Amino acid sequence: MILRNEEKWVNFEWYFDHAPGVEIGDQFRFKVELAMVGLHHKIFRGIYYVNINRKNVATSIVDSGRYESKTISSQKFIYVGQGGNPRVSINARVEDQKYERDNFALKNSMDLGYSVSVICGRPRFNGEKTDAKYIYDGLYTVTNLLS
Repeated sequence: MILRNEEKWVNFEWYFDHAPGVEIGDQFRFKVELAMVGLHHKIFRGIYYVNINRKNVATSIVDSGRYESKTISSQKFIYVGQGGNPRVSINARVEDQKYERDNFALKNSMDLGYSVSVICGRPRFNGEKTDAKYIYDGLYTVTNLLS
């Protein structure tokens, strides 16, 4: 909040496109930097969404590596969603994701045809070593939701 009050944030708005001044491959060390440049406004959540015509619609996701997401190719991956991850909380157990809150926003993005910005918490495809914890991977289309 100090940075926001000192007007050190670049982009306050949300986008269904690339955030101005941010390019694919840009690297960030801290999740708060993603908020400062307008990529992902939720520091403690993996899915950021906005309300459009009374529907929550995802604008960005952060694949932090804490879930069992799976890379298929440099242009396609499976994002597990939010919730039911024993690596996150001690008493949690692996379970299917539910279509609620943040996960439901991904379904609405798919249904309405909105792109979602994807930020990877590690290099996904080429395995390059980097000091950055988060890398902007670009815009993706949600094409399928498994249940």
